Amino acid sequence: MSGQVLKADKDFIMNNLMGTIPTEIANDVIKGIVKESTAFRICKHIPMQSNKKTLQLLTDTGTAYWTEESERIGTSVMNWEYPKLQAKKLAVIVPTTKEKIKDSVINVMSEIKDGIKDAFTRAIDSAILFGTKSPFDTNIYDAAKSNNVKQTGKIDLDISNAMALVENSDISVNAIITHNGIKNSLRTLRDSNGNALIIPGGLSGTQIYQTPIYIPSTKSFDKEKATFLIGNFDNALIGTREDMEYEVLTEATLFDEKGVPVLNLAQNDMLAIKVTMRFGFNVITNKAFSCITAK
Repeated sequence: MSGQVLKADKDFIMNNLMGTIPTEIANDVIKGIVKESTAFRICKHIPMQSNKKTLQLLTDTGTAYWTEESERIGTSVMNWEYPKLQAKKLAVIVPTTKEKIKDSVINVMSEIKDGIKDAFTRAIDSAILFGTKSPFDTNIYDAAKSNNVKQTGKIDLDISNAMALVENSDISVNAIITHNGIKNSLRTLRDSNGNALIIPGGLSGTQIYQTPIYIPSTKSFDKEKATFLIGNFDNALIGTREDMEYEVLTEATLFDEKGVPVLNLAQNDMLAIKVTMRFGFNVITNKAFSCITAK
């Protein structure tokens, strides 16, 4: 791919069939992903300068010792972990009219950036939360499923018990993820005095036990596998490469997820823009996560 910096107001798609997306457009896409992706909102975000990155994370600061004068001071060793991030390529193809071949790179990318953002957001959340079509070795559900609470019908107690599985490892829970279909069950939770246990929205967002509840807007939550994902999401790392590349396709046939052809660009007098970006993901420790599953 070309690494040249485009003069976006003068360079036309017809003269730049592949290259790097202008920085301002790429930044807008990334900001949109960070705002709308549940995974990006709650996991720890790590910038990556290359496709591989090894992190040095302090897991135990060691112990200080009280001592009297002339007494020997105890020795304490800090503990470190070295999780690795491997960036994987994520691509989306956005069809558009053939007339765009005569438009500037920045104008075309400005028009399709929301489509790029939406497609990337859904793919990222699906891969990170449940491993759906994921290139990564792990995901939140796989990390959580060994700390599993079976649903009893008492959602507030189920959540408390699932939180306890994480807290038993001396890790604090900082987020809960669920799906749209559970909203009514949350709204109808009452304490012994008939007061609502959960008040949706508000300045602090929707919470239970002073822990925020997130519901992905991307329809990426697999409710067949779990009803809640619970944990300390600082133990889930997302790596991002800043560069975003594009390639113009003029004669390709596009297929759906089942391999069925859905659009022949040449026959329909259209072109398509393929946009690629690289992301990494890893879970530091499975003990930081739990889940609630159906009976």
